[in-house]
Amino acid sequence: MRRAFPDLCNPYKQHYVADLTLADEEIVAAHHMRKLPKVYRSLSVEVVDEPVKYLSTWLELFEHPIRRFSLTGIRAFSARAFQFQLSIPGVLLWLVKHNGEPVAAALTMLHNNAAHAHLLAATPLGRKLGASYALYHANIQGLRRYVRWIDWGAVPGNSDSETGLKKFKSGWATGTQPAYLCGRICNRAHYERLARETGTTSSEFFPCYRSATGI
Repeated sequence: MRRAFPDLCNPYKQHYVADLTLADEEIVAAHHMRKLPKVYRSLSVEVVDEPVKYLSTWLELFEHPIRRFSLTGIRAFSARAFQFQLSIPGVLLWLVKHNGEPVAAALTMLHNNAAHAHLLAATPLGRKLGASYALYHANIQGLRRYVRWIDWGAVPGNSDSETGLKKFKSGWATGTQPAYLCGRICNRAHYERLARETGTTSSEFFPCYRSATGI
């Protein structure tokens, strides 16, 4: 990796991962397993083969985390961005329903021998009924025929701090793997010119010429 990215190759966060060669009971924490029967009494999960056909459904569900977490700018995505994402080969959409109505969904991206959890959205009712438990469990069961590993991602802030999300994700994981921030300067003369023009030549931000905006 350092040969491929000589200008930036730094450990960033620990991602929670699950080894799908193991049985459910070896992956899922006992607390999570005990909660599943109650969750499945009111919820069902299906995986969608052509996610882009459910773009409007996904957009409606994603409005809930946008409002809940006050997401703006690039973090809120856009309808056009999601249209592209749902059209990417290897993207799966998991849809949770309550009495036939969508209350949560998740996007998973397959690459080589791993599945990467991308985004999850749920209505207040979906959260109340434990839709995230159904989604994570359905991923574990449904992805075995595609890949060996699931990367659940990291948690916000310091990975050493105890948070509810950390406890939740670790309860679906068999270990952790480091994620890295990487970068490579392909046109050094152009890069240095941009750094001089923005007065950021001494910045440790990468790329340095964006340090003034943080973008």
